[in-house]
Amino acid sequence: MGIDLAWGTTARTGVAAVDADGRLLRSGTVVTDEELDAWLGGLPGPWGVVAVDAPLEVPNATGTRGAERELTSAYGRYGCGCHVANRSRPWFDPPREGVGPPLVEQPEPLGEGVVETA
Repeated sequence: MGIDLAWGTTARTGVAAVDADGRLLRSGTVVTDEELDAWLGGLPGPWGVVAVDAPLEVPNATGTRGAERELTSAYGRYGCGCHVANRSRPWFDPPREGVGPPLVEQPEPLGEGVVETA
């Protein structure tokens, strides 16, 4: 399962599901958290891995998180890095309901684990 979570409440979130052999089962885009819940609810589960391309936990009021610094340090020379996530940005304070810590702490019934990729 892959979720490319949109930054903000009006942008589109990309979603994709593959089977154990890597074949695409379904893909699409959603805008609201309710649409995301409905899309995920329409799939059989549980999923082995749920990869979310978004910062799921943003405890820092300002600055960068450790993961952002490490990723940019390793890949910045190739033009790859992270957008800075902190609570001074309105879309991270308060965090989106139903996403972030609740997803990390209780990934069931989505799968056995959640992998934060950004």
